[in-house]
Amino acid sequence: MDRVNAYLLRILSEIVRDELGANNDLITLTAITTTRDLKEATVTVTAIESLEQHVKLLNQRRGALRHRLKPLLDFKTIPNFTFVADTHGHDIAHVEQILDALP
Repeated sequence: MDRVNAYLLRILSEIVRDELGANNDLITLTAITTTRDLKEATVTVTAIESLEQHVKLLNQRRGALRHRLKPLLDFKTIPNFTFVADTHGHDIAHVEQILDALP
């Protein structure tokens, strides 16, 4: 499953870059966790700005993303994607800001 997840992450990242790359914000897909039957996949997303907005947009466009992914994969089943925010990077930046503000 690790190889399947890594492959899906690479291909889906390219599609998302093409779809949403027109804006100047860096959107990164950080991980994919797929069920064994390949019916569902959870994709974690991070962005420099407007993270929640990007996650909402990706969830709205997941049908189109799945449709673009279908001809690129040799899978019998294409997963239904759910995009979630990866706030780990924002948490680190917040802690760094607090530490920088200390005397």
